[in-house]
Amino acid sequence: MNLFCKVKDLKKSGILSWRLFRYCLKQLICLSLWLCVLTTVVRATGVAVELPTKMRGISTSDKYLQADLLALLAQSEVNVIRLGFSVDSSNASLPTIENPLAPYASNLAILDAALPLARAANIKIILCAAETYGWSREIFKGDAASLATYRGHLVTFWKAMAQRYLNEPAIVAYDILNEPVTDWYSRGQWYANVMPTAFAAIRSVNSNVWLVVESEYQGAPGGFATMPIVNDLRVIYSFHFYSPHSYCNQGILSYPSYTATYPGFNSTWGAAPYTFWDRETLRREMLDVINFKNTYPDKRILVGEFGVLRWAPGGEKWLSDCVELFEMYGWDWCNHSPSGWNGYNATYAPTVQTGSDAADGGDRGGRWTTLANGWALNTQEPLSVDIRLGNLVSWAAVNVGSIYQPQWSQNNLTWTDLGTAIVGNSTSSAFHVDGSRFYQVTETAAAISGSQSILPAAAAASLEISWQTEVGTHYQVESSTGLGSFTNLGPAVVGDGKLAKLSELRIFPSKFYRVGKIKTP
Repeated sequence: MNLFCKVKDLKKSGILSWRLFRYCLKQLICLSLWLCVLTTVVRATGVAVELPTKMRGISTSDKYLQADLLALLAQSEVNVIRLGFSVDSSNASLPTIENPLAPYASNLAILDAALPLARAANIKIILCAAETYGWSREIFKGDAASLATYRGHLVTFWKAMAQRYLNEPAIVAYDILNEPVTDWYSRGQWYANVMPTAFAAIRSVNSNVWLVVESEYQGAPGGFATMPIVNDLRVIYSFHFYSPHSYCNQGILSYPSYTATYPGFNSTWGAAPYTFWDRETLRREMLDVINFKNTYPDKRILVGEFGVLRWAPGGEKWLSDCVELFEMYGWDWCNHSPSGWNGYNATYAPTVQTGSDAADGGDRGGRWTTLANGWALNTQEPLSVDIRLGNLVSWAAVNVGSIYQPQWSQNNLTWTDLGTAIVGNSTSSAFHVDGSRFYQVTETAAAISGSQSILPAAAAASLEISWQTEVGTHYQVESSTGLGSFTNLGPAVVGDGKLAKLSELRIFPSKFYRVGKIKTP
């Protein structure tokens, strides 16, 4: 505005002043600089990334990201790979200002070769910082100076990776650090002293990519008890699950002679006390995550790793119970792992001992079938649903065989039947689309022919979700408060070829709903 006014004044006066010329030149230079800054900001946002509606996949390491693995995963309808990234296994160079990713040259080449295959198979990748430059298991337990040095190395890694893959659509998320190894004395160091700086480094380059925060205590579910909420809309909160630890890892690590089955009596860490572990025990082990999700229902949860050694008795049931729980709570999940060392690989038979690290060991037993059925859920398509607002009318139907007829009225004088009469006491509610001020229920007693009584009925603002079903097909209704994470609304519904209906009390803020065909995992 000022620039144009000055030029206009110049035209009127016909006088070209040096002061005015300098002013105009300064304004043009500033405008050019702003255009440069704006162009940089636009370029730094990165390509728009869209997470799958639900992520069900595997977790593996950079050096195992080969064509044979991607082919196996594509055939199995896997839609995400969580990829642990580390320094090259041999001849790793030191990072430099000119080349901050020098320690990862070989693994970067593997990733770059795999990206076109991943794009073709529509498999998304979550990059995870595993054993990156400067990392050690004890880094959070050391002195402040060592932790600050490592924090600088992690920032360097992520800023360079974010710049390198700024416009790569297959890479949808960055998992900031694999299993932060904190203990009681170093708790909070990850959340407060390292994670925020790494976040800021990535966001200075890419504002679109999703960021994954793992819980402290080495990714344990209990770390969610102190998990902070990050002021960022594109954040996934993550934990790992290998519980009971001694059962899932029997024969390795600290359990060379430990043997146990599932369900059955197990010790979490290989020593007394022993308790009975089953599906409910697994659920209780995840209570801190469940409570977190209940408190923040719009936050997305990822089980970044879960697995059991293939020779552990009952492993098929353990995997099945885990997948069912993850699906019940609407969490994303990645199995560890049909790749690399074959101990956790469900494509290898439990009794066959081999040193092979081929992705596909050829076994298609119960463990693999359980996982494959879970991955197959990725193909479900949301259906068209009809959502109507109204009142959910409920009453106490306690007499078996009685006939209950819900009724509505606008004036408490003239009553109109609401739907058809209901026999028995298995159903004690009805949905009224239009809504009304007054409701009642007439009960015709089976024991005394023709005897009628009037029952009170309660009404609450509700909505009804309906969709057309196919005979024998399973459907799952899901809801979300923020479109970021959907959770199951009630149990799965088996279609009978008719219109299926599900009612829920209206909740504010508004919720979103969808219905999908499913295969039971």
